Amino acid sequence: MKKLLVLLTALIMIITLVACNSGQGNTASTDEEENTTSVEETKPNDSSTTWPAMDALQSLPATDITTIEYVRATEGGISADQIDDAAMIEDIYLRLKDVNIKDESKMGVDDDGLDIKIATSNTTLRFNFEGDILLLEDGSRYEVENLHMLKNYIDSLIAENGVARDDSSIEETNSSAAAGVAPDASKDGGTPSSGSGASDSYDVSKGFETVAPGDGIEYLYFNDFMLVMPDNEKYSFDMEGDSVTFYLFSAQQEGYGGRLVTIKAFDLDDTSYEEFPMEVHVAGLGQNVNKRFVAIYPSDLQYNPQDSQQAADYKDLFDHLHKIGEGAVNSPLQTSDSD
Repeated sequence: MKKLLVLLTALIMIITLVACNSGQGNTASTDEEENTTSVEETKPNDSSTTWPAMDALQSLPATDITTIEYVRATEGGISADQIDDAAMIEDIYLRLKDVNIKDESKMGVDDDGLDIKIATSNTTLRFNFEGDILLLEDGSRYEVENLHMLKNYIDSLIAENGVARDDSSIEETNSSAAAGVAPDASKDGGTPSSGSGASDSYDVSKGFETVAPGDGIEYLYFNDFMLVMPDNEKYSFDMEGDSVTFYLFSAQQEGYGGRLVTIKAFDLDDTSYEEFPMEVHVAGLGQNVNKRFVAIYPSDLQYNPQDSQQAADYKDLFDHLHKIGEGAVNSPLQTSDSD
């Protein structure tokens, strides 16, 4: 009987110990879950780093801003101005801060560009929009909301101060405010677009013809100059008035712009290209007896950086056409009075 009592007592103690240990384990597990939940709830939000310029603007007092430059592209042309009035600076500053970033996008809008540069004593912030699309420096694009309030204010300044410039020649060349504009392209003798042209109605398409000798190249004969290009379907071009613009066709079709170069004819006494925005890369080509030809290269990303083939195709064509601006011996462009 005594042995039975001892065994029962020992069994009760064992059961009690097991129950205690099990309770401590559950408590530890619960504590661990609570700690995990707490860590997840306090995990920092990385979305604010998507738009670094806006992050910097949100913490920047308006009084620190010295000037604001804008370039506005519409169907009427390009308007540009620099503002140093404190009240106007604050008006633009407050409206820009209200712009919100949304979902990533590949879209762009023709003839509705806005480029804003905000300068302080030690930094410059840049904001580039096409329609309601934000363009970031890495080439990514995002939809935004509330941008119309800023655009309406800029448009009212243009109307009030008379800084609008209805100049189709600048519209084709501005690559920061009107990046991604993709006119209907013509190639291999396609019908050129009609344009206002230069003051004397100079037309680069006059006498246009294409000659393909069959050795992997083709010769494009424009008014007063000839261009040597690879004989393939990777590029397109648009002739309008006194200029012709070349594009990487795939990037153009996908909404990335695809612009490679614009070649524009100027009167010999016309140096208005020197007034183009600093973001536009201008390279002189020399001249013939009639005109001075200028190559205007884009300064922002014009292709899909995630598409390696498109990036390679763009680089090949851009390098080929950039020899024009470099004045290289093997430049693909020859004027009518070239040796």
